[in-house]
Amino acid sequence: MKAIGYVVVGALTFVLGLVAAAVIAKEALPDAMFVEVASPYDHAETVRLIEQHIEDQPGWTLTGAYDHQKAILAGGGGDVGPYVILKFCKGTLAGRMLADDERRFFGVMMPISAAIYTKADGRTYVSLVNGTMLSRFFGGTYHDVINDVRLEVEEIFRFLHLKFTAF
Repeated sequence: MKAIGYVVVGALTFVLGLVAAAVIAKEALPDAMFVEVASPYDHAETVRLIEQHIEDQPGWTLTGAYDHQKAILAGGGGDVGPYVILKFCKGTLAGRMLADDERRFFGVMMPISAAIYTKADGRTYVSLVNGTMLSRFFGGTYHDVINDVRLEVEEIFRFLHLKFTAF
């Protein structure tokens, strides 16, 4: 009878541990997976400066600039305020990632996206996927390429003091 009690207590402890881990993950993951920094510039100037820094970084190309505010309004959504998504890529790094069939699915994460938007406080913000955290989910070539991308993206956004961190 005592053994059944130990099993029940063990099972309950395990379940409570899973619930606690899920709650912690739900709260921590958004902050860990994305990086958001406030820009000292207005929206238009922030977009212009990022575009310029992308073009100035050797091998990097701005592949698209999307006025998300305009698209949302055209689709019947409410006004989210100034919101631009910039897409950019470095061909040599993209080529390394997509060179093998086993990694081609990763193209869904490419090119890199940066969101530039204005919040209710009137300030402009920039957000990106956290390259440090993303690289930790993968090993081998994935990790190596993502880490190289992370270092170069940090250089592009250095003027905003953006740095990818583990936490």
